[in-house]
Amino acid sequence: MTPRESAPITGWENLPQPGDTSTGADLARVKWYRNKLVHSEVGKLSPAGFTQYWGDLEGAIERLGGKTLLKEAQSAQHIVLDKSLTEMLNMVRICVNDVAEHAENIDNLQLDIENQKTIKMEHENKIERLHDSLQQGEGEALKLAYELSDHKGTIDKCQEEIEACSKEIEKMGHIMEGIQAKALEGQNKIDELTQHLVGLACKHDTKMKEFDEQIAIQGTQMAKHDVGKTVTVVKT
Repeated sequence: MTPRESAPITGWENLPQPGDTSTGADLARVKWYRNKLVHSEVGKLSPAGFTQYWGDLEGAIERLGGKTLLKEAQSAQHIVLDKSLTEMLNMVRICVNDVAEHAENIDNLQLDIENQKTIKMEHENKIERLHDSLQQGEGEALKLAYELSDHKGTIDKCQEEIEACSKEIEKMGHIMEGIQAKALEGQNKIDELTQHLVGLACKHDTKMKEFDEQIAIQGTQMAKHDVGKTVTVVKT
C-alpha cells in the first residue's frame, strides 16, 4: 500500500532534521522517539534528555493533532507511574527486546536453512555425478571382461609356453650345474698340478744350489792344487 504521506529526506527510520516540520517528518520523528525509548536497555532519561525529547515530541504532536491532542499530551507529562505500571513497562521493554532477539535468531536460522539447501543441492549434484561415474565404470568393467574373455585363448597359450620355458630353464640349470661341477673338478686338478710344479721347482732350485756349491768347492780345491804345483816348480 502506498503511504499517504511522503517520507522525509532522512527516511522513515531516522530522526528528521530539526528544521523539517512536514507531516511526514513529524510522523517519522514520533516513530523514532518511540523506538528509541522502547528499545532502550536502561529505560531512563536524564533531565536534559527528557526535556529535549518532550519538546521535540510536543511540537510534532501539536502539528499533527492540534491543540486538543497537545493538551492531552501535556496532561500525560505530569502523570506519576505507580510500581505496577513501571513493572509493566519494563516487561514490555523486555518483551520487545526478546522479540527483536527472536527475530534475529529467526533470520539467522533462515540463513542457515538457505545454506543447508545450497549444501544439500551440492551434495545431490555430487551424488548424481558419482552415480554417472559408477555407471560409466560398470560399462568399462563389462567391456574389459569381454576383452579378457576374447584373449583367454591367447593367455592360455602363453601360459603353456611359459611352463615349457620353465622346464627348459630347469633343464639348462641341471646342465649348468654339471658343467660347474666339471669346471670345479678341473680347477682342483689345475691346483694340484700347480702345487706339484711348485714342488718340482723348489727341488730343482735346491739341486741347482747344491750343484753350485759343489762346483764352488771343486773350484777352490783346483785353485789350491794349482798353487801347490807352482810352488814346487819354483823350488826346483
